[in-house]
Amino acid sequence: MVDAKKREKQRQDRAFDEKGPLQYLIGPPMRGVVGLLLIAGTGYWLYLNGLIGEFPSPTVFMPPKNPEEIPFAPIAWLFTSISPGVGGLIMLISVVLKRRNIVWLSWPAAVVAVLGPVFLVAMVSPTLAMFISVGAAVAIAVLGIVYKR
Repeated sequence: MVDAKKREKQRQDRAFDEKGPLQYLIGPPMRGVVGLLLIAGTGYWLYLNGLIGEFPSPTVFMPPKNPEEIPFAPIAWLFTSISPGVGGLIMLISVVLKRRNIVWLSWPAAVVAVLGPVFLVAMVSPTLAMFISVGAAVAIAVLGIVYKR
């Protein structure tokens, strides 16, 4: 009985590791690229606002001063705080960890981290929106790390 359950779990793990169409969308290379892009965009946002190498001012979590100077202006609205960088770190951590649960929950965690401040800013201050979305994203990621199936 125990061996049958163990064999079934091993079969499911092997099926998850096999190269299929879903693996190209949520597999480690895609998660790595998305994570690096989110971290790079956040780093560029920090650079535009003069926050790299300086002590952060109270306006840390405000949109860029000159949004028209951003080369990727159509997606610049995503980078208004450090939370996309947190989403990128979650994606990179999911690449390193080989657990299935973090793989499946890393995408929702990153979406919450990236889009949370955008949608919450209408209800609360930008700083509070950033903290809420980062907290929710980290909670989702931790759930994926500690939950064992």
